[in-house]
Order: sequence, then structure tokens, then C-alpha cells
Amino acid sequence: MIYVSFFYFNKIQLYILKFHLPKSLIKLILIKIRFIILIIKIIWGIMMKRVIVHHKLDYSSQRKRYE
Repeated sequence: MIYVSFFYFNKIQLYILKFHLPKSLIKLILIKIRFIILIIKIIWGIMMKRVIVHHKLDYSSQRKRYE
């Protein structure tokens, strides 16, 4: 995941540099993209925790049925 994001940011930097934008604007754009990715990772982590808890509860209820 880290390698993919690193490659993705380098690709964006190269794309932005073709248009010769100011460096401060490039940094601002990259910070915004990193912030959005961070929010997505947090939401994804919360969703995965809920799925894992749901499966654990489901497994424990099935185990009780067979006992």
C-alpha cells in the first residue's frame, strides 16, 4: 500500500510539473490528496472493525447453537 501511494504521488508530481505550476500550489494539492487518502483509510479501518466484530458475534452464536 505504501509503495502504491508513493508511486501515485510521484505520478501526480510529474503530471503537475508539466504545467509548471508554482511549488507552493503543488505542495497544497499533494497535502489535500494525502488528507483525503487518510480519511478514506480511517473510514475503511472502522468498516473493517465492524465487519470483524460482526463475524465474531455470528461465529459465537453459531457455536452456541451446536452445543
